[in-house]
Amino acid sequence: MSRGLHIRAPRPASVAPARARSFAGAAGDSRERERPGPSPAVPGSRGRLPLRLRLRPLTFLALALALALALAPRPGHAQDALARACPVRAEFANCLVLAQAAAIAQPRLALAAAGGAPLAGSASTVGMRLGKRPRVAVQLRVSTARLTVPAPGASAGRSSLAPSIAADAAVGLFGGLRLLPTIGGVGSLDLLGSAGAVGGGGHGFSGFPATAAIGARMGLLRESFTSPGISISAMVRRIGGLSYAAPVDSGTATFAHIGDVSLRATVGKRLVSLGTLVGAGLDRTSGDVQISPRLCRGSCSLSQVDPVKAPLTQTRGSFFADLTWTSLVFNATAELGWQKGGSPALTATPTGQEALVRKGGVFGTLALRLTI
Repeated sequence: MSRGLHIRAPRPASVAPARARSFAGAAGDSRERERPGPSPAVPGSRGRLPLRLRLRPLTFLALALALALALAPRPGHAQDALARACPVRAEFANCLVLAQAAAIAQPRLALAAAGGAPLAGSASTVGMRLGKRPRVAVQLRVSTARLTVPAPGASAGRSSLAPSIAADAAVGLFGGLRLLPTIGGVGSLDLLGSAGAVGGGGHGFSGFPATAAIGARMGLLRESFTSPGISISAMVRRIGGLSYAAPVDSGTATFAHIGDVSLRATVGKRLVSLGTLVGAGLDRTSGDVQISPRLCRGSCSLSQVDPVKAPLTQTRGSFFADLTWTSLVFNATAELGWQKGGSPALTATPTGQEALVRKGGVFGTLALRLTI
């Protein structure tokens, strides 16, 4: 029996590839369906900060403006209470002269202790280092302010330079927000501190009391290649007691202490190794003053009257400019400024020295700073 040959008909070549392609296409369609697509973009949302972060600098600025308005000068004359404490008789004019001397000396001594910028030559906050570590700046400062107090027989008064020496420091608390590549430091914060001593510069002043201050500085803009540094600051300072003895043994005026709330606004820019800064300040000084007048003018039965004591509160504005030389982390700064005068107390018997109260005064600072 012969075996038959069974020949299997070949499958068309186009069927297998077509089926393979169909399976591959189905698998590819499945992969395409499973692959997540890009999330739809929200118009205008790219690079924008959350609303709460954008409003934080405005909150700090509003608080600073509210503090400035609270400390702004009010109508009236600041030394009226002290002048009213003096006897009203004309022969006791020495008491009024001492009251005017206290009104001149109080804001000048506070300015000598505080200087212009809280960190001379620095308009930007110190900021933060990498890794959220704060930067620290320390400064050694010598300041002086010119004051002219009344003197019997001298219409121009007696002038002296009130010196001070202080160590200042700033520690970065918050680096601020970056709005654009060259615009940052918005809402940044520094903690400020200062300690030193201040004197009246002789000519009747005795004592070299200690002074200490604490405060904060907020950056509105950090200095960059295209923008200046802008900041505002507030500090609370206390100065110990000192006294002023009028010439010709006319009596003494004694400050129990001097309190000072100082506000500063600064703008600065550096070009290579030289930097410039301009700023404005507002100082509100306060404290009790005791006046012990002697040898009343004219014919009187008493050579000495009982001491009088009253509070003395004043507000003075100032302007200043700094020039700074920078080398790596060291800075040397020279500062020169001007403080406005005040308003004489309204008294029934003028002393002839009222112009000295209205007179402004120059002040200056030399400082060395290290930032790490």
